[in-house]
Amino acid sequence: MDARRRSGVEASSSSTSPRGRDGARALATLAMTCYWNVGQKGFFDVEATADEALELGTPLGFEPLIGDGGELRRRCAREFGNLRVTAWLNGVDEGNGRTTRAGVLTSDDWVIVAFRGTTPSPLRGLIFESQINGRAGQTTWASGAGRVHAGYAAAYETLRTKLEDAVRAEMDASGGSKKLVVTGHSLGGALATLCAARLASEYGPQGARVDAVTFGQPRVGDNEFAKYLDQDLSLDYARVVHGGDLFSRVPTSGYWLPTANEGRFDVEYTHAGSMLWTNANENSSTNRHIYAPKNSGDPDGFSTDSRMINPVTVARHHSGYANFFQEDPSIFDAWPATGTL
Repeated sequence: MDARRRSGVEASSSSTSPRGRDGARALATLAMTCYWNVGQKGFFDVEATADEALELGTPLGFEPLIGDGGELRRRCAREFGNLRVTAWLNGVDEGNGRTTRAGVLTSDDWVIVAFRGTTPSPLRGLIFESQINGRAGQTTWASGAGRVHAGYAAAYETLRTKLEDAVRAEMDASGGSKKLVVTGHSLGGALATLCAARLASEYGPQGARVDAVTFGQPRVGDNEFAKYLDQDLSLDYARVVHGGDLFSRVPTSGYWLPTANEGRFDVEYTHAGSMLWTNANENSSTNRHIYAPKNSGDPDGFSTDSRMINPVTVARHHSGYANFFQEDPSIFDAWPATGTL
């Protein structure tokens, strides 16, 4: 069966919104494709075709790796219609030697930036996360724009110029008519947030809006940065959190003491944007999924979810975004109409 029909995802029609049913499914699948399959080894060391990768999923939602760039392009062609990979960029963080990767993809209507998250190997992922999060002090983002996680900022900086040049080329070629969409999962979601802030600050004054939809992302900056995203930019920013995904609750909110923070001793982390908490109450038929608009704070129970202490549940919830969007259409009963996020 055709991969696109199997997944139920077809992006880039003129009526598709990044927050509509088809758009949200497409972005979830794309973010997870980058997360598990692009340019990595270490979990399933196999070279699978796009069709095989879709067939060989495990109960945890993992897929075999697609290590070949050509297969990534073929998968996008199969799964997302006319979505094309126009650039795949790599940047190396000299602070820890880790590589940050992002793709720029285009369709008739969208320019999408998709960030790869952490490595899929549990051990390597733990090491990678510790290297990034070890730089959890904050650095100033921009004048009047608050402070952000130093490790995430350094990772984004490794490919900022190349990535923004690639986006600029696509937008210029379209006469500025395409919608800018940024997405990512896990660490990729954190980097997507920083990228969206940069793009919104550039294209907002030109009358454009940027859409950012992330999946399972950690907190990125302080309260001032959250206000900057929510109030000062031409940005529609929505986060999706699946059940007891622990990674969406770190770094912890409130104040704590990092190892290095530009001479400061207090650090605050606050989520921005709106949030769709899927599978929030998995045994409920009426409020299984919860929507929290921006500036409303975390819903009751979000920070005390007992599922966060079960490592198997955390792994399943952190890796299952694409499958969950496809298997449970009731998610969209809680997802607001386009334009209300």
